[in-house]
Amino acid sequence: MAFTFCVLDDFHCHSLCSKSSAYDYFNTLRRHTNAVFPQLLPDCYHKLMLVMRFWRILALLHRLGVEHDIQIILDHCRPGSIAVWCPACPEIGFNVDPQVLELADNHIYSLILSIDGNFCLQLKKKNGDPDDKPLCGGNGYFIEDTAYLEYLKKVKKVDEVSLCSKLKVVHEQDCAKFKDTEVSGMVGTQCRHQVYLPQGMVDLTKGEVYAQTDYALAQGLGLQGLRQQWILITYDVWCSTLLKSYRKHRAQLAKGQGDLEKLSILASPDLLSEWKDMYETSMNEEVYSTQDNAPTQREKYKALVENENSEYGEAGFLSCGLKLADQLSLEHDESDQSDNKNRAIDLFVELSRWRSHQAALYPQLNPLPLINEEDIYRTDLQLPSSFSREKRHELWLTAAANVEKELRLGLAYNPL
Repeated sequence: MAFTFCVLDDFHCHSLCSKSSAYDYFNTLRRHTNAVFPQLLPDCYHKLMLVMRFWRILALLHRLGVEHDIQIILDHCRPGSIAVWCPACPEIGFNVDPQVLELADNHIYSLILSIDGNFCLQLKKKNGDPDDKPLCGGNGYFIEDTAYLEYLKKVKKVDEVSLCSKLKVVHEQDCAKFKDTEVSGMVGTQCRHQVYLPQGMVDLTKGEVYAQTDYALAQGLGLQGLRQQWILITYDVWCSTLLKSYRKHRAQLAKGQGDLEKLSILASPDLLSEWKDMYETSMNEEVYSTQDNAPTQREKYKALVENENSEYGEAGFLSCGLKLADQLSLEHDESDQSDNKNRAIDLFVELSRWRSHQAALYPQLNPLPLINEEDIYRTDLQLPSSFSREKRHELWLTAAANVEKELRLGLAYNPL
């Protein structure tokens, strides 16, 4: 049995416009073929369902350009992604240049997100096909199941009771509406333009749990979250999270106070007096301030760019290099192979682009070290600070080293 593209496209339009089911559409085809005895025709309903499922995913991959290697052009997107990022939200490296972001005022390019759960999208326990496999494989708006289930096995179960009297979402986790459900609902992350983040939705097993919400947020942001300079997130049950965190740290401080008192008994009076002087000095507000107006990294970068004539000079290049150095130094969970793979791919793309600029700006460094895809976190960026003073003078990197120094000074002044 075969189905033409015309039939598949026609059923697709009917299901979207008139909400016709596949069963009703197939019976309509049978009546068009034999209006007197339609029951005598072979029953191809299940075959239509199977073929339609494959046709829709193939048409989706074709329309989104995945089968035409659109990732070569949109290299900031996740490999194989069939979800669309909000066109109005900032995508660093695509619709917002990193150098523009460095010079922008605070929060002009903020990514504003909201998180919420929905308990109407439930899945009851029922017989199904055990061999049924998703065709998207986590490339759409929902995350990939295998890594998600492994993550849930490692999460410790905590009795999360909401401390807010007006929010019943956590209080009702054990209510009867979750009985006999495999999926009690979903939680999703969306931007202020009401567009869901790719891979920013997860299934809930029983009520709304913070661990599952954290996973949805982390997967939705991906490496794009590390590129963002400002992210504002709203979540209706985070008030209890902050209060519980405060109580937890307060209990830890109380325990530490007892240990300090025991240590004080063993210390000599002179040592106690020295500790007291150190404490009083640390409480002096002058320790946390500078004598003059310390320039931040943004101010340093802006001043350096104004002295450059090129659009992408040393200041922009080295500022991007310092950010890449921070990303390479971030800790990553070795057990989460799926997330590490996606993060490594994104890092490889950024490093390759940065390396091409490095070769153009500093031809004296050629040939530059290759980027090891197998162990990308050991990549040697070869910033000016990577070389000794004599070597920098030999490679004509003294001016670049001064620019890097100014940027690092601004970075150090940021907390002040």
